[in-house]
Formats: sequence, C-alpha cells, structure tokens
Amino acid sequence: MLNIRKCGKYVMAHFRQQTIVGLAVMLSLTIGMLATTPQAFAASICRGDPIVTLSNGYQVSLSVAINLPDATNISSVVYTVHVPTGVRLVSVVYTHGPLQQKERVLFFADQPANQYTGDFLVNAANVSAAVTAYVSAGGHKSLIVTNGLTNYPIHIAVSA
Repeated sequence: MLNIRKCGKYVMAHFRQQTIVGLAVMLSLTIGMLATTPQAFAASICRGDPIVTLSNGYQVSLSVAINLPDATNISSVVYTVHVPTGVRLVSVVYTHGPLQQKERVLFFADQPANQYTGDFLVNAANVSAAVTAYVSAGGHKSLIVTNGLTNYPIHIAVSA
C-alpha cells in the first residue's frame, strides 16, 4: 500500500534540493557573465543620441549608453532605422559629444503602418562593454529600453 505522507515528504525534500541547485546554477551564471564583461561597471558612460525626423511629423529618438570611460575604443555606432513604407527621412541631428563623429544612421522605409524598428551596433576594438539602447517613436512619451554588448546587434521594435 502507498503511504501518501512518506511520498509527500519525499517530493517536498526533492523539490527543495532542486530549488537550491537551481539557485546555485543561476548565481554561478550571473557571476560568469559579469566576469566576461569586465567593463560592465566602468566609472563613466559614453553616450550617443541622434534624432531622426520623418515626413509624417514623427521624431525617432535613438540613444545608446556604453559603459566605457571614453570613446577611444569605439570605432563606430550604427543605428539602422526601419519605418513604415512611404515615410521619408527629413533630417538626422547628431547631438554633440564624443561619439558624434563615429555615429551613422541608416534609413529604410520597409515596415507596415505604425511599425518602427531600430537596430543598434556599437563596434568597439579589443573591449567588451555593456550597452543600453533606447528608442522612442511618434509622439509617445514612453521609452523602449534593452541591453546588450558591444560588437553585437541590439534590436528594438516600437508600434506607434
């Protein structure tokens, strides 16, 4: 005959053991990720933030924050903007700062209505650093934020 009480105690003990093992694995992965991005907690942040104005009156604000003390190791920052078909690029304003000469915006009108996407690529030589990318489109006050690393593309999509 099956003893439910013994079975329940076994299941709970097994569950606790699995939870502890899971937490240990997550902690070691987190520590490992921090070890592979030595610049992730640099004292300064290098920023870039061009503003794209579109023929539909919308402004698309793009921004990256790179956890590096300066722009020395950054070779380029490429923002690829995809907007709805039929929308034209009116202007790009590169704000002043250490990345201004290294920034470039690529523009494509190839999205469905009300869809805006941004691809961000921060190219850095001999360094891996955390990158935070931001984008807002249209008249929206909300800001979409995502994280990545230098030398890897970061993708953000916004519906206006």
